[in-house]
Amino acid sequence: MSADPGKTVFVSHTSKNDPFVAALRHRLEARGYTVLEDSQFIPGDNLPDNVRAFLDRAPTVIAVGSAEATGSHWVKRELRYARGQKKRIIPLLLPHSSTAQLREIFELPEPAPGDDLEAWPAELIGIRVRDGAGDLDALLPALLDALEGRGGGGQVDPGPARPAVPLADLVLRLRATRFELVQNPQGAEVRRPVATASLAFYPPGATDPAAESPEFTLTAPLGKIEAGDLRFYLERYFITPYGIFAERARGIEARLPEWGQDLWEALQTAAPGHAAPVAAWKKLAALNDRRFTVQAPPARKLMRTATDADKAAHRTEQEATTELLGLPWELLHDGHGYLFHD
Repeated sequence: MSADPGKTVFVSHTSKNDPFVAALRHRLEARGYTVLEDSQFIPGDNLPDNVRAFLDRAPTVIAVGSAEATGSHWVKRELRYARGQKKRIIPLLLPHSSTAQLREIFELPEPAPGDDLEAWPAELIGIRVRDGAGDLDALLPALLDALEGRGGGGQVDPGPARPAVPLADLVLRLRATRFELVQNPQGAEVRRPVATASLAFYPPGATDPAAESPEFTLTAPLGKIEAGDLRFYLERYFITPYGIFAERARGIEARLPEWGQDLWEALQTAAPGHAAPVAAWKKLAALNDRRFTVQAPPARKLMRTATDADKAAHRTEQEATTELLGLPWELLHDGHGYLFHD
């Protein structure tokens, strides 16, 4: 099925806002949009020609307004070209940015204090991105309203409700997350996230587990090198799928089953007492859809009287929890095949 040209957007931004744009692109592409931005250019290409080609393809431009963008001549050139081509432009205001900075990016004059409405210079209404956790998810309803020409209610039609699907659930429960120095397969000491963990099997529709394992120590079998390889394979390889990049991708593909088996072995599924929840889960999977859930420990709140040491320990717990949740559990491989391969 070909992409809808009306759902193609160009994101004008400074490279200093790349992390925000990467996360925004991921969310829009998940909703069927084709997102064009300069990280997709190939080294050696003509930059002005590529920018014009992308802008010509996209009926809509998202302009990321920030203090950093005011110093970007490229952002100003892109928006000048987009306005000249009568493109629809949706400005975003990142946290700590102002409407004055947005005017500067669009090269619009500042209104004088005594100007009346007739003399007031052109001004664009932007969508503010709030500061803090969940900022992008909070932005999406208003942005999708703007992209799809709806009123500003910020409501997204979820579509018809889907019936619930019974799931056989194997839950990995984590507590006491921390970091420890462990030996990698090459014998070197590396810092890895660790947790006290247990496995629990929940039959479809059950609220209580039908089988549980004893607690064990879970150590992340994959580290930053493997995470970097996966990030390249999923997010960058498609841009340059040839030459040394293709060789690197083939090497990563060959290691995916190994990484999946490392994750499976980290669950200690062969240890005494651990087989029952896993066997029950795999048996029911032939009759029901199955799910593997990683359950993080409850977030611990710090008291106002917390010391610097308390705060540092809290940050370490959160960091270790985040890294354990971020492991590629979808690669789980029991030696016979991927457990979640369609």
